[in-house]
Amino acid sequence: MPGDLFQVRAAAEPATLGWVLGMAAAVALLVAAWRELFRRRDPPHPWIGVALAAAVALPLSAIRSPTQGLAYVQWADILQLVVPAIVFAALLSAQRTETSRMRRASDRAEEVLGGRAEIASVIAHDLRGPVSSVKSIAASTIANYDRLSDPQRQEFVGLIEQEAEHILGVVHQMSVALKFDARSLDLHPAGNELAAVVQLALTDAETRGHPVTVDDPQRVEADVDIRWLAEAIRQGIDNAARFSPEGSAIRISFMGTDGGPAQIEIVDAGPGVPAERRDQVFERFTRWRPPGYEDVPGSGLGLFICRGIVRAHGGDATLEVAPQGGTILRIRLPRRQR
Repeated sequence: MPGDLFQVRAAAEPATLGWVLGMAAAVALLVAAWRELFRRRDPPHPWIGVALAAAVALPLSAIRSPTQGLAYVQWADILQLVVPAIVFAALLSAQRTETSRMRRASDRAEEVLGGRAEIASVIAHDLRGPVSSVKSIAASTIANYDRLSDPQRQEFVGLIEQEAEHILGVVHQMSVALKFDARSLDLHPAGNELAAVVQLALTDAETRGHPVTVDDPQRVEADVDIRWLAEAIRQGIDNAARFSPEGSAIRISFMGTDGGPAQIEIVDAGPGVPAERRDQVFERFTRWRPPGYEDVPGSGLGLFICRGIVRAHGGDATLEVAPQGGTILRIRLPRRQR
């Protein structure tokens, strides 16, 4: 019937416009494939370029001269609609994936920048006090130098040294916290005895006059980065010394059973941490203090750094109540694989 599209016989060659549109589509697909494969420095989905290149052949195969006796619309003609639809769907899928990846990267960048800004702000606040003290003591020493006795001068110099050590400690914590926040600790695990790691930590720990005993009844080894694990232990020792009665002992012990994790316990004689606060004190910049220690200075980064480094090793750090009172900082680490 003349009105039936599939029964209309073409008596002439396809219109010039059809050839032009077909070739334009083929060229567009080839250009897109070339740009996807060769122009992008980091193509996230190179198979899209391959699909575009392969799809060019199908529209070209559908360009033909009408044959007498055949319907003008053939299955090959329908492919000209299907193929671009498939390519378009692939492009949309790739674009959605790429957008999601970029959004995650952007969110992570904002998180890192926000964390760094917070760290810098808090550290600047914590440094203002000791820096002001150093300046005031130095100014008083200079103004009254001739009237001061040698013991008084030594006392002033000792105060300056004490405040300077506090400043260096805060700056060091800021540096480690920034590295951890940016996930750039650069761990190099190797088999090490935990007793040796603890001894390394004690060389730089601020014990504040607290005697530290190290109990090593058995040789416990773990695959750890000795430098970074020593930093985590040092932060734990500093925290125990900061929140314990003056002169009280700090005990460090090791445990390890076949098939179980290696453990380091740092036990102090402080007032302890309530159960509802034990996760909070591991957060960044925690300001909670136990009763009687409300005025103890600190950036609130010590236990945050400790747990972060231990978790980077595949372990964890938790707080528990000691049987004789006080707090146990328990560090669990995967055992060395023999």
